This record gives sequence, structure tokens and C-alpha cells, in this order.
Amino acid sequence: MSNKHELIMVNRNKVQVSGVKDIVSLDDTSITLETTNGFLEVSGEKLKVTNLNLETGEVSIIGEVVEIKYLT
Repeated sequence: MSNKHELIMVNRNKVQVSGVKDIVSLDDTSITLETTNGFLEVSGEKLKVTNLNLETGEVSIIGEVVEIKYLT
């Protein structure tokens, strides 16, 4: 996994994240990821992880995205 961290959101219903180290928590309203740039929380409704590859550090999420924030 590279240290490069990117976040791409398409139409508020698909999120692709690179630089992911781990999934910290997961349910249909909130997904928290540990990334190379800190913890990232995606909040919304009917959220699902559709792709997870921790070897490459890539995660894809679908659902209705309401908020994306980095946690301190």
C-alpha cells in the first residue's frame, strides 16, 4: 500500500478511498476508516462497502452520503 490518500465522491452515492489501513467501524449509517491521513468517517443511509482491498488500501462505498469528515 502506498502512502497516497485520495477520496473521490460521485453524485453523493459512491465514494472511493485509497490509502486505507483498516475499517474501524461499519454499519448502514456510518463507516469509519483508518487512512494514511487519519480517521475518516462517511455518514449517510444504506451505506455498503462494495470493494475492500487492504493490500492496496482501496475501499469503495455506495449509499446515500450525507457527510464525510476527518476525525481529530
